[in-house]
Amino acid sequence: MVCIFGQSCEVVVESKWGTTLGIKNELIGIIFYIAVLALSLWQVIGSEFPKLSELIFFISAMAALGSTYLLIIQFSVLKNFCSWCIFSAVINYLIFITSIFLFIK
Repeated sequence: MVCIFGQSCEVVVESKWGTTLGIKNELIGIIFYIAVLALSLWQVIGSEFPKLSELIFFISAMAALGSTYLLIIQFSVLKNFCSWCIFSAVINYLIFITSIFLFIK
């Protein structure tokens, strides 16, 4: 894994914090992005499920909290950071901010 900037992404990704409940964080992230994409498309198409924006808000809030936790681990415990992890956290925060507007609409 090649970092665009920063130190060693391998150190971060392969650390004991690189998994959650035995599942690699990268896989959890991919599932999150696919879920948000699918739910968003379903909403745009015109879902009859009234709580869809609340579901998107909830899962994006969990992703933002998880990203914050992992960023804290990178900087305070590992004292190393991964550019891809930071980029992913920024994307998660943007998705969360967008979901707030969907939720309050």
